[in-house]
Amino acid sequence: MTTAIPTTSRSIAVRPDQPGEVHYTSVPVPAPGPDDVVVKVIRIGVCGTDREIIHGLLGTPPDGTDELVIGHEVLGRVVATGDAVADLNHGDLVSATVRRPDGCPACQAGQSDMCLWGEYQERGIAGQHGFMTEFFAENRAFIVPVPDDLEHVGVLIEPLTVVEKAARQADLIQRRMAYWNVTTAVVLGAGPIGMLGTLLLRSRDIDVTTVARTPKPNPAASIIEASGANYVSTE
Repeated sequence: MTTAIPTTSRSIAVRPDQPGEVHYTSVPVPAPGPDDVVVKVIRIGVCGTDREIIHGLLGTPPDGTDELVIGHEVLGRVVATGDAVADLNHGDLVSATVRRPDGCPACQAGQSDMCLWGEYQERGIAGQHGFMTEFFAENRAFIVPVPDDLEHVGVLIEPLTVVEKAARQADLIQRRMAYWNVTTAVVLGAGPIGMLGTLLLRSRDIDVTTVARTPKPNPAASIIEASGANYVSTE
């Protein structure tokens, strides 16, 4: 089975120097190099970062253009691979990471989220077009396979990495102690990141209280309490 891949891809973009300007555009879909993967987008997440980019508070277009295709939370299916890509097949469900490393020691060690020089690029945010498009090509190193049974939630992988990193770093810091056994946690806020943080901690059998402003009943409180966590409103 094959999928026809166009030479250009319909996309949604902004001009970062013109706050509030959002438009349709087309960007090229490059043929895959030996290490590349071409993905057909099936879902895109929109978050507060996208809103800030639309309002002109963030965002840097790629060199040679004044527009930036937005979108950095993505789920799609593989439609083509380069000759050197042996572990992905047509139709595989995938996501993609956002940051592209610079030459600093942290980035070169595989920790671009700890970048020392700040010269990295980010898809849909800084220096590279994002994923709010029909098709995109990306190096295999930045493609993340997703099990098919997670298709309904796979677009949340990128925001989940935010809370996963926070939990991991907190754990690494506390392991300086001779004894470290987390049994309780407090999460401040019940937006998408707060809810994902709550669910992550509950998956580890941690007793969680999530504190937010909105009184019950509300959808976030229902999700949080269904996970076995406590929801407390400050209002």
